[in-house]
Amino acid sequence: MDIDGLLVSAYFFLCNYKSFSAHRVNSNDVMDEGPVAIISPFNFPLEIPVLQLMGSLFMGNKPVLKPAEKCSIVMEQFIRLLHAVGAPIDDIDFLNSEGLVAEALVTNDCVKLTQFTGSSRVAEILAVKTRGKVKIEDAGKICLY
Repeated sequence: MDIDGLLVSAYFFLCNYKSFSAHRVNSNDVMDEGPVAIISPFNFPLEIPVLQLMGSLFMGNKPVLKPAEKCSIVMEQFIRLLHAVGAPIDDIDFLNSEGLVAEALVTNDCVKLTQFTGSSRVAEILAVKTRGKVKIEDAGKICLY
């Protein structure tokens, strides 16, 4: 997806956030699994986490977003935009931290799924530490469950 497509998607999401919320409450399609950890890469600081946030929120899950430390300001500002258009503050948790805190997050029993995009080395570690409760996108090439 190019930047124009991402911005259109993000704009659509922002403008229609309340109807997404209503769908969550009124739909039998919602698959509320509980908290979902989203660990996003530094090289796509907006595209990947926004798309994962949209999916997680639409399906009724509570995302806990952990962006790369190098570019966390991008998602922090996006979440501020969500709040500005009426998103409840409690809908998304934002975690700006280093690896040890993120590890504590993904190994917590409350977290039902971890979505990770990044290096193969970290993906392999996450697969073991989460006992398979992880969806991994490794440089856009491999998807493991």
